[in-house]
Formats: sequence, C-alpha cells, structure tokens
Amino acid sequence: MEGRGESIALMKKAESKLRSAKLLLIEGELEDAVSRAYYAAYNAARAILLLLGEEASTHGGVAFKLWTRLVEPGLLDREYARILSKLREAREEGDYILVFTLSTEEVQVLVKDAERFVARMKELIDEMEKDMEKGNCPST
Repeated sequence: MEGRGESIALMKKAESKLRSAKLLLIEGELEDAVSRAYYAAYNAARAILLLLGEEASTHGGVAFKLWTRLVEPGLLDREYARILSKLREAREEGDYILVFTLSTEEVQVLVKDAERFVARMKELIDEMEKDMEKGNCPST
C-alpha cells in the first residue's frame, strides 16, 4: 500500500497532538489546545490521503483532497470535512488574532471533534488495509 510507513508515522503524530490538546485544555491553555487539536486532525487527514497516493502541499489542499477523494465518493460523511474546517478556523484565530474569543466549552467541543475525526480516519485506514489484504484496491 502506497505511503504506508509515512501514513503510520502521521497517525502516531496525530495521536500525540490529540493527547497534547487534551492536556493543554485541562491546563486552560485554550489557544494552544485548539492548535494541537487541529494538527491532530490535519495529520490524520494527511495519513489517509497518503494511502490513496495523494499529497497536498497546503492546508487548503489537504481539505480539498479530503473532500474530493473521500467525501464526494461517499466514503466519508461531510461532517468530517466541516470538523477539519472548523478546527482550522479556530487554530488560525488562536495563532494569529490578538484576542482569542472561544470559550472553554467551545474548545472542549473542538477537541472532542478532533478526537472523533482522528478515530474515523483510523477506521477508514483499517478498512482500506483489510480491502488491500483481500486483493481489492482502495475504492476511491
């Protein structure tokens, strides 16, 4: 399977970023929690795209390829594309805007969404690997 080693490394990175997001949330570091939550989802998205033979050089490119390779063909609910988009917007606010406006409760939801996103990407990767073991090509 194309990009398997890199994909595994990206999923490990996604899981690490997710753990960091949770710890930062507990410590009240909301801006950094959102940033880590976004990068957890972003790396998970990159991981599955690599297995499909896709690489994107920008954040927008990852979102676009996620949409065209997984959402449009019906392999991934559009909710996950929205999660990635919301996380990106929140991360940009936290990183670039002088005053961070999201509440603790809103950041908690975003971290939970990132957790769901990473879990769904892991499920899809597992499904793809099982298909490959059976001799089937990924269905995208």
